[in-house]
Amino acid sequence: MKSNKHFRLILLLLALCAIGYGTYYALRKTEIVEGHIYPAGKYIYSQHLVVKHFPLTDKAKISWWKSNVALLKTRYDLEVSGGSRYSVVIWDYGSGYEVYREGSFLEFSQPDHFCFEDMTADENCLDKGNILMKVKMDASGRINYDIGLKTYVEEKSGRMWVREWR
Repeated sequence: MKSNKHFRLILLLLALCAIGYGTYYALRKTEIVEGHIYPAGKYIYSQHLVVKHFPLTDKAKISWWKSNVALLKTRYDLEVSGGSRYSVVIWDYGSGYEVYREGSFLEFSQPDHFCFEDMTADENCLDKGNILMKVKMDASGRINYDIGLKTYVEEKSGRMWVREWR
């Protein structure tokens, strides 16, 4: 009888800890580590933001972008005006920048890095698996939010629809 009460108390404490950690994890503020802006045409994606603690859900990611685009425009000089095409890649900082290295023939999967040429340090690359979201405005003025295998397309009218890639 007494051990049953202790077991329930331990389960309750574990549940409260899990709920507390989950709430903290979900409500953390996104931190922008760095912006890398290259002249138009140098790369297909010439504007990059490296962030920590990006929102978890697709809806929250798009909402974060919409509420911060003006700040990003002024602070990082992003070219994201409504009248012209643009693209921005948002990267997860993860464990930080890495030194570029070639994979060996013994490795099953080769490292796939993107290196930022505006950085002088040897640690100037991120794994391409760290891409969280791509935001693009196409020639017709639609904004595409590429997140994983989904593209959320926002029409000029504000209507949004989803295209899933398989």
